[in-house]
Amino acid sequence: MRSSRSLRSRFAGGLLAALSVCGTAQAAPVLDQSYQITVADFDAAIVTAQSLAQTFTVGLAGTLAQVSLQIYRDANPTGDLLLSIRPTTGGLPDPDEVDSLYQATVPVSSLPIFTLNDAIPFFAIDVSSAGIQVAAGDTLAISLSRSGAGSPPWALWRASRVQTYAGGAGYSREGSSGPWGTSVFIGDLGFQTFVSAASPPNPVSEPSSLLLALLAGPAALALRLRPRRA
Repeated sequence: MRSSRSLRSRFAGGLLAALSVCGTAQAAPVLDQSYQITVADFDAAIVTAQSLAQTFTVGLAGTLAQVSLQIYRDANPTGDLLLSIRPTTGGLPDPDEVDSLYQATVPVSSLPIFTLNDAIPFFAIDVSSAGIQVAAGDTLAISLSRSGAGSPPWALWRASRVQTYAGGAGYSREGSSGPWGTSVFIGDLGFQTFVSAASPPNPVSEPSSLLLALLAGPAALALRLRPRRA
C-alpha cells in the first residue's frame, strides 16, 4: 500500500511539472508574406556563376519559422544549394556571409523535378532552429547559391520578369560573393514566409494556493486507502 507521503510526493511532482508548462508558448506557424507565380514567365538558374535572392518585409512579429520557395530541378543535377537568411542594407541583401542570420544546405536531390511549363509548388524549408526574432516592418532577404555548371541540368527558382511584390524584390549577383543587384530578367522570385507568434501565457490564479489545495487531495486519498486495524 502506497504511503500518503509517497502519493503526496508523486502528485506534487506532477502538479509542478504541469504548472511549469503554463508559461509562454509558440503558436503554430502562420503564413506572413507570400508571392506566388502562377503563370510561367521565367525560371532563373542557381549556378556557380549566379546566386539569387528575394527581399521581403515582415508583417507579423514572432519567430521566423519557415520559408517556402518555388524551386525545382532538372533531372540529375549536381551541387547542393546553400540557403541563407540575410539582413538587408539600404534595401539590398547584405553581401557578407558572416552577417547571415541563418544558413543551411539544401540537398539538390531533395528538390522536385519539373519543367518551365509546369506549375511549381512551394518547397518548404524549416528555419525555426535559428530562432530569428522578427518584428513588423523588418526587411530581410532569402538567398540561394550553388556550385553547379552553367549549362543544364540546373536547379531553378521560378521568377517573374515584372516586379510587383510591394515588400521587396528579386536580386542576383555574380558567384557567391560581391554586391547584389537588380536584373532585367528578375522582378520577383516565388516565395512564402511563416512566422510563429508568441502565445500569451495561460492564466493561472494563485499557483501557491492552488498547489496547497490540490496537495490535500492525495493525503485524504491515502487515508481512505489505509487498511483498518484489527
